Amino acid sequence: TLGRSLVELARYREAVPPLERFVAQYPRHARRADGRYLLGRARLGAGDATAGVADLRAFVAANPTHELAPAARRTIVEALLERGDKRELAAEYRTLVAARPETPEGLYEAGAVAAALGQETRRDAAWSRLRQKFPGHELARRAVLRSRVMPVDDPAHVGVVSAHAALGKEAELALQHSTAALKAFEAVAGAGAGREVRSRALAGRALAHEQLGQWPEALRLYQEVVAASPDGELRQWAQDRALAVKARRPAPQKRPLTRPL
Repeated sequence: TLGRSLVELARYREAVPPLERFVAQYPRHARRADGRYLLGRARLGAGDATAGVADLRAFVAANPTHELAPAARRTIVEALLERGDKRELAAEYRTLVAARPETPEGLYEAGAVAAALGQETRRDAAWSRLRQKFPGHELARRAVLRSRVMPVDDPAHVGVVSAHAALGKEAELALQHSTAALKAFEAVAGAGAGREVRSRALAGRALAHEQLGQWPEALRLYQEVVAASPDGELRQWAQDRALAVKARRPAPQKRPLTRPL
């Protein structure tokens, strides 16, 4: 559709009118849910955060198991974090933890919102539920890392917490977010950092390098965490990531054999 194409081209202001017409005129259309999601995205992109978040919330409420629902929840949280309204964040936390059926994405985002609010107990409750219900999911592993790399009560990590998007998204991390997270972690790991804080920051740096495809540096930092971190679970996580990085590194090219003249 025209609206979808305009959103994909980041021409958000132009996308809003046709998407508004589609959603209003075709309430029973098979693709109306997609249209509501795209309308929310378009309004956010056009600068109307209030209406965009409202559209995405309506989309999730009506279609909790839709394939785009995880992306919608994530976009809502990112928009609210950017606005920094604690009342809105608290309301979103309640919505996420009450949502049924429970999903890995919803529980993970609930923990991320609680962390942004400085509510460690609620963060841990959401992420504990995530690990219990979905133990093998990638987001369960990320929750373990974030609870160690970015503790909500550690003032040294204020700058790191602001890089939520860099560790909170799934595998499709945006390059600019990984770069921003890398800078934040480098600042935390500087002179004066204690052993535990430095290990968490090194783990964050390693993850950012991995997401940027910088395999040698990621591997080096993961190995440093394995060797130096006082946190056994973080050491095990870093060891697992190091093995994954080794498997993903491109194999060295073999030099062609030359026949003697």
